[in-house]
Amino acid sequence: MTIIATQDGQPVAAGNRFPVELYGPNGAPLFPAKRLAADNLALPTTIDVLATLLGYNGATLDMIRTAAAYLNGATPETAGVARVNAGLVVQGSDGTNRSVQAANTDGLSLEFALAVGERLYNGTNSDRRRGNTEGTLLASAARAATTATAAQTNHNAQGLIVFLNITIAGASGGLTTQIIAVDPVGAGSTILLQSGLISATGLYAYELRPGADTAALGGGSGNLTVRNSGSLPRTFKVQIAHTLADSWTYSVGYALLV
Repeated sequence: MTIIATQDGQPVAAGNRFPVELYGPNGAPLFPAKRLAADNLALPTTIDVLATLLGYNGATLDMIRTAAAYLNGATPETAGVARVNAGLVVQGSDGTNRSVQAANTDGLSLEFALAVGERLYNGTNSDRRRGNTEGTLLASAARAATTATAAQTNHNAQGLIVFLNITIAGASGGLTTQIIAVDPVGAGSTILLQSGLISATGLYAYELRPGADTAALGGGSGNLTVRNSGSLPRTFKVQIAHTLADSWTYSVGYALLV
């Protein structure tokens, strides 16, 4: 018969409770002494007592780590997923840890990109997919010579509307608006849209997008002045060309069209 007794050898009673050991008829414990948990434990071949959660790594047993085990930059010892510095880390088959990247930034590395959000490959890395966006290319200021904006990055828009708002006209001459594609290899550029000469104050708008209707527009202040059918490249800029050296005060805004 099997006798149940506590570890001190006395029968289980109200004043002598667990932990218990199980003994066989010969008085020997039925189970061996418990083992301390460690990595690379051999698979048991007999009854074993080990009170910890283990995982099989393909050859031996390892202790299962919790997220806290990898805080503050500690290195995981086995392939898997862990939490490091409040971020997720995934270890590849080569043993290299790679952080899961947030999806709300551009220029993410594609070496190991696990991000939630729609992204587009730009030839080097990946960017967030945009909706229609707008902003300022040139703030309102007095200018007396041809002025070009900085090169702009178009992430995934097909078209563009440029707004030229002239508040003070020059005494003579005029302005023309140019939408320019920037050569990705050299320093060259190509004009995609060029307006006629503007010689009065007002708000003028210029649209470039695929399939645009190029029929005659109203023109003049407050109307869409020029519309060209064409595609917007990844890198572009806008230039306001002055015919003379008179001072003009204007601003340039834009709207990217997906």
